[in-house]
Amino acid sequence: MSTSSVRSLRIAPSTELWSFVVIGALCTGAYAILYTLMRHSGLAPGAANALSLAATMGANFAANRRFTFDAAGEPLGRQLGTYAVAYLLGLAVSSVAARPIPLDPLAAMSRPPRSEIRNVPRSVGLRKKRPPFASSFRMAR
Repeated sequence: MSTSSVRSLRIAPSTELWSFVVIGALCTGAYAILYTLMRHSGLAPGAANALSLAATMGANFAANRRFTFDAAGEPLGRQLGTYAVAYLLGLAVSSVAARPIPLDPLAAMSRPPRSEIRNVPRSVGLRKKRPPFASSFRMAR
């Protein structure tokens, strides 16, 4: 292989790839902002996720259709159907992934107040009790 053919094989990101990445990053940032605003306004996590994802995926679809793939002149029906499937998959994955994340991650790491610990019922077994076998062992003097 000559030197000129090796140079022509050099892989460079295409304009489509850069457009796709930039649009995706902008929509991801918009999703995070929308979700946070909706959660702070009191909306439930599932509803905030669904609304934020619908808004940003709609914008993502329109921007990628127009700028990345230049498909504005093609039929919309099939593209929307495919994107609806992608939206539902994204909603399912993000709903499962967002569940364990608290609104305030630092609050989840803090210890509960002593009043909450004292109010634990005895059946949980967190109160100090002598083990049942303790009376059968005697300390040697």
